[in-house]
Amino acid sequence: MVWLGLFPLLLLAENLIGPLLGGLPGPLRLALVSAVLVLAMTYLVVPALQRILHNWLTTGVNK
Repeated sequence: MVWLGLFPLLLLAENLIGPLLGGLPGPLRLALVSAVLVLAMTYLVVPALQRILHNWLTTGVNK
């Protein structure tokens, strides 16, 4: 499930954020992009995927 959310987010970051940070040194650029991606995954993408895939994720789980 994480890859399902991370891959599109990486594509967006590479195409939207990458050019804006192009003049920065590689390690700094990577630190900034990874901070944005971790926050987006933690607070936006994973919770949304959990809501969308709730029935599939909990199939067969004793309640």
